Amino acid sequence: AKTKRCFDAVSAATSAASLFGLIGAICSLFCIPIVGTAADHFGRRPLLIFSFICSKVPTLTLLCVAYADVSIYYFFAALMITAMVPSTMLFWFWINDCTTPDERVRMFGRLSALTNLEGIATPLFVILVHGKHAVILLACVRLAAVLTVICFVPESRPPASLRSSLCANGRLAFLSRWQGVSKLCSDKSLRSFLPLAFVAAGTGAGINAIALFFCKAKFGLTRETFAPYVSVGTVSNAIVQLILIQPLFRMMGLRGLFAFSLVAGSVNCILYALVPSPGWLYLLAGLSGFPNVGVPAIQALMSNLSESVPGMTPGVALGALQAVQSLIMILIPPVFQGIFAIAAREHVLLSLPFLVAAVCNVICLVVLLCLPKSYFPDSE
Repeated sequence: AKTKRCFDAVSAATSAASLFGLIGAICSLFCIPIVGTAADHFGRRPLLIFSFICSKVPTLTLLCVAYADVSIYYFFAALMITAMVPSTMLFWFWINDCTTPDERVRMFGRLSALTNLEGIATPLFVILVHGKHAVILLACVRLAAVLTVICFVPESRPPASLRSSLCANGRLAFLSRWQGVSKLCSDKSLRSFLPLAFVAAGTGAGINAIALFFCKAKFGLTRETFAPYVSVGTVSNAIVQLILIQPLFRMMGLRGLFAFSLVAGSVNCILYALVPSPGWLYLLAGLSGFPNVGVPAIQALMSNLSESVPGMTPGVALGALQAVQSLIMILIPPVFQGIFAIAAREHVLLSLPFLVAAVCNVICLVVLLCLPKSYFPDSE
């Protein structure tokens, strides 16, 4: 596991993922406003169905990789399609249409938990069904997801609002989504908070991107032996998001919830850096759900505060949030992958990315605690 060949392979894999991630970020930044406008014009449901169908392209490519010896780089390229038509943003719109402000943290938490169910199903399939047959089962699960959206997700926009928002004041409505980014920055509280939120969210995404490579280089784990830890982590996230996040929100408010996520993220990164053996990874996976409470807090805060910004609507705010977040959360993971690739290639401290992430979270926490509580509704 610690041979030069292993380190070189890990370095090459992370470098390829970084390149495709950067291309996907650039593409998604331009596609998201168009997708958001189409969701306003044609409705949330048609775009959700289209998004879920597009997300099956990587699965089909993976089948070709497994059974037709197609290059894995085609799979990386196919993943960029899911970034261009983000189902997560469309579900944000759907939740905002259907909920009141005090319900949004809970609903965004449920969305986070349910979208991670694949983190339980896929590793179990890998454990129970070895080899290429696991890819077929994964394709079946994703087909079931498409059918679920078609059969059980209703349209959330009123009929009178559909097919009436493509143009506004003589300009294409999607331009307002680009303007939404500048409008977000016009509000002092959002301008102070958003950089912290994006750095923290991107840091978490960066750590997730290198976790398998780290465990492979340090402990010799494969996808099959790493799968149980992913399942435990997904169960932890589901428990936190479905059961604990609403009580935590009532006790701490949005500001406290985000601070709690930063503390939990820092502790988790430090423990990951010091983990002595694979057995301890089960404990870390069990605690990994707590740093994720910050994501629904960010989404709820954006949705709630957008109503107080002149000229801003929740749809424009969430669309702008998705555009910027998709860019940062795809750009930051390649940074961590690059740090790890250098560490693996030079045979230096493999846990360096986790220490960098812990420092970033601590800095964000200190800045957050310096911000006035008035910036955060329901934080008193």
